[in-house]
Amino acid sequence: MHFPIRRRDGVTHEALVRHWRGVHMPAVVAHMTPRSYYVTIFDQRGGARPYDGMASISYDDLAVARREQITDMPAGVAGDGFGQLIRRSARLECTSHVIVDGPRPAGCHKVVGLVGLGHGHTRAEGWHCWLDEHAPIVAQGFEANGGLRYVVSLADRNEDEAAFLGVAELWFRDRAAAGAHLAGVPHDRFLDITVPTILHGAEVIGVA
Repeated sequence: MHFPIRRRDGVTHEALVRHWRGVHMPAVVAHMTPRSYYVTIFDQRGGARPYDGMASISYDDLAVARREQITDMPAGVAGDGFGQLIRRSARLECTSHVIVDGPRPAGCHKVVGLVGLGHGHTRAEGWHCWLDEHAPIVAQGFEANGGLRYVVSLADRNEDEAAFLGVAELWFRDRAAAGAHLAGVPHDRFLDITVPTILHGAEVIGVA
């Protein structure tokens, strides 16, 4: 599951991140049972971004995931005050596809693409074009240009309510490498039928 997070009016990015890292993340680690859990904090320099960060949490069992995240959230998480700082977040229940299976070292630069679907196209069309056409193009020269890891997560488990087609996560050696590689990705059909929001940031690991 991926949760793009946006703060409420009157809450600063810095205050949200401080509470997220210092209170909410420890509560999730202590009271939930994920296989992995990490948060991407989005860089706000150059003007406010549409999201402050994204929580990513995976489980071995979808029923357990939905119970902990939706129907029976542990009190230690539900009552930690994080919900009062954020707007209602989208929940993307995804199947992840590892395109480039590389490392994600601490301090590396991360790019997240939240991908919406253009008008007049089906989700099946978008997913097919993403995996079979666009992802191989992005992967060309990826590691040679300083790319480390590339994962595409398709929001295909709750597609009727998912706000996005899916999420692309790309880890790079540094921001310069990210900028150079992405600038060289040619325009293709996927970019014609989707509406991507590209965000830069860094990752904080809760459960490796």
